[in-house]
Amino acid sequence: MGEREVPGGERGSAVTLRELLREGAFRLREALVPDPDYDARQLLFHSFSLDAPAYLMKSSAELSSLFPDEREREERTADFRRLLSERASRIPLQQLLGYTDFFGLRFRVSEAVLSPRQDTEILVEEALAESTGKHALDLCTGSGCVGISLLYYGEFESMLLTDLSAPALRKAEENAERLLPPEKRARLFLLRSDLFQRISEYEREKGIQGFDLILSNPPYIRRGEIESLEPEVSEHEPRMALDGGEDGLFFYREIAREAPKHLRPGGRICLEIGFDEAEEVSALLLSAGFSELSLRRDLSGKDRVLSGIFRG
Repeated sequence: MGEREVPGGERGSAVTLRELLREGAFRLREALVPDPDYDARQLLFHSFSLDAPAYLMKSSAELSSLFPDEREREERTADFRRLLSERASRIPLQQLLGYTDFFGLRFRVSEAVLSPRQDTEILVEEALAESTGKHALDLCTGSGCVGISLLYYGEFESMLLTDLSAPALRKAEENAERLLPPEKRARLFLLRSDLFQRISEYEREKGIQGFDLILSNPPYIRRGEIESLEPEVSEHEPRMALDGGEDGLFFYREIAREAPKHLRPGGRICLEIGFDEAEEVSALLLSAGFSELSLRRDLSGKDRVLSGIFRG
C-alpha cells in the first residue's frame, strides 16, 4: 500500500507500533467512539498478534524491523486500519475481535448474540455464591456466557442453556466445546425454546423433577428506548436480545409466571434486571410465590441482579 501520513509526521514503513496506536486513537476519538485509546490498543494487538508485554518491548521499533516481509507488514497495517474504520462506524469492538473476556474465560461472539458485559458477571457471582443444587437452567443464554461460566466454576449435575435464536445456540455450543473440559461438557445441554415452551419436554426426557436454579439475563430494554442507545447497541446488537416490550418487563412476567412450575421447593431464581426495574420485578416475583429476595448492585452502584427462593 502507498505511504500515508500518520499523527507525528512519520511515513510508510518507518512508522512504529506506538505511532500506529496514536493514529488509531486519534481516528476513533474523531468518530466519538467511547474509550478510543483502549479500543485502538485492542485492535492493534489483534492485527499485529501482540499482548501488552510484547507491545511494551516493541512499541518504539520500526515496523520494517519487526516485520521484514513487506507483504506481511502491509497486510497487518491494512488490517488494523480496516478495523479502525469499522470501529469508527460504531461496529462493536467485541464483534470486530470476534471474542470478549467474561469471568476469566474468553467467549466467541458475533452479531447473532449480545456481547457479554462486565455487569453480567454479578449474575454469575450471585448464582455461584448461593447455589448448591444439581440442576440449573439458563434462559435466553445468547453466547452461553452465564451458564457456561457457572458450569466451569461450579458443581452442577446438569446445565441447560436455552434460547429462541438458533444462531445464538450455535455460538453457545461453540463456546462450550472450546471452554469446558470433557467431563463438564457432558453435563451441558442446549435446547431451542421460547422461554419455558419446551422445558417440560426436557424434564421428562432427562428424568428431572424440577430445577434447583433458574437464571436469566433476558431482554429488558423498553422498546421505545432502543433507538436512543449508543449505535453499538441499537444498530449492531440483535434486537431480540434487547427488546423487553413496551415497559421492559415482558420477559420478567413470563418468567415469574412459569418458573414456579419448574423449580423444586427451595430452588432459587437469579435475574439480571434494568437499573430502574427492581421494584417492578420484585413485585412480580413476590406475587409468584418467591421470598427472601436479594438485590445486588453493579460497580457503578446501579441495581443489577435480583434473586429469590421458591418455597413451593
